[in-house]
Amino acid sequence: LQAIAIVCGIAANWLCIAITADGVRDIHSRTGQLATIHMILLCLGSRTSILTSHTYLSSYGQQIAHSWLGWITIGNGAVHSIIVLGIGRRLELDGVGISGLVVSRQYPSLARRESKRIGRRRDAYDGTTVPITFVRANIRDYRPLYLGIAVGLLAVGYLSRFGHIWYRSCGTGPNARRLCVRPLVDAIQVSIVVPRPWHFRAGQHIYLRGFGMGIRAFWQSHPFTIAWWEGDRISMLIRPRGGFTRRLLLYAGCTLHALVEGPFGIEHDLGSYGTVLMFASGVGIAAQVPYIRRLLEGRSMSKARTQRIVIYWRLDNEAHQEWVKEWMDELLRLDVKYVLGIYIYVAGNYIDPRTHPASAEHFGEHDRVNRVFGDLDIKYTLGAELDRRRGNTVVAVCAGHPMIDEVRSTVRGALQQDIWLVELGVWPGPSGDSISPRLGPRDSP
Repeated sequence: LQAIAIVCGIAANWLCIAITADGVRDIHSRTGQLATIHMILLCLGSRTSILTSHTYLSSYGQQIAHSWLGWITIGNGAVHSIIVLGIGRRLELDGVGISGLVVSRQYPSLARRESKRIGRRRDAYDGTTVPITFVRANIRDYRPLYLGIAVGLLAVGYLSRFGHIWYRSCGTGPNARRLCVRPLVDAIQVSIVVPRPWHFRAGQHIYLRGFGMGIRAFWQSHPFTIAWWEGDRISMLIRPRGGFTRRLLLYAGCTLHALVEGPFGIEHDLGSYGTVLMFASGVGIAAQVPYIRRLLEGRSMSKARTQRIVIYWRLDNEAHQEWVKEWMDELLRLDVKYVLGIYIYVAGNYIDPRTHPASAEHFGEHDRVNRVFGDLDIKYTLGAELDRRRGNTVVAVCAGHPMIDEVRSTVRGALQQDIWLVELGVWPGPSGDSISPRLGPRDSP
């Protein structure tokens, strides 16, 4: 379906250019106009997270649409520029020809932007490219309606965004917007006191700006998945890689303040399934913990009919299990019916050098916590779980691409109609980029 949508979008773009076109000069004008209009949509593209929170548009779908719109814009700008140079038209400041060159000139910026999959917002990019495009474009060649709609959308987008940031970040409490950084092994836990409470759900993320960390930390907003909440405090699990996340390590133990934008994202209804199987690697556990909490809370209020929850978590270092130890203890406390099973697979870097691979340990009441020293065999483990499942089953995965591919192929090989696959996302991902939230064969019953 994604491929069909992309092909239709490209075809519609070139049909608008070619149909009833009167020669090369008409194509030259249309490509410049479409390139300019697409640039406006591109600049609005990083601000459509509100749509993903109130519609069925997934974050992954938003990223795909934004990425391909960027490449279509590049193609229009390139064709426009080639025609301009080919016909020898003079590039005047009030001519539409220069707009195509502006788009082509932005090719490196667009390519870098798309390669990051809009994991980080380029506010400076948005603020400079649009004025340049408008100044260089010949407004007489465009219908005023197009420019009016584009400028109106841009203004409404900025105003609504600033209003949203003010509402979520401004409060009178002494600890409002307080940001605390707790260092962990190869990761950090960031907690923020939000001045205005909201109804927390699984699958949500926020955009964060930091005060006192330099102008870039304040100017750019960065997405982070909400892994836990307690009262008016939200917590995120982050694995530093570079830039803003690496700079946060320098402020461990300090009191900072932040601006919060969000929450964004939709929650998948996992409580309608009898069996919930979860797979995670590294910081992918940050996306799974909120869903486990919501399922256990739903069972306590008779809102979820889940009879069995199993989480398989693969780690490269045994010390990484401390990332979510406190949250896991709280989940075990909520699990009064003993429906939760936790399996931690440690692939290497054992704390005790005398630990033997393939050995296992069991903890907690009814041995609900199991730690296995060795790698996780996805096909064998998932196949065994599907054989003894109860009722309709959902498989939720948040991991790197190798694990996602194995889980997806195993679920497809089961060939059973009441098995569903949901691919969750976490910001930022284990490799520094986001694990894109993607939907499997079905994301709802």
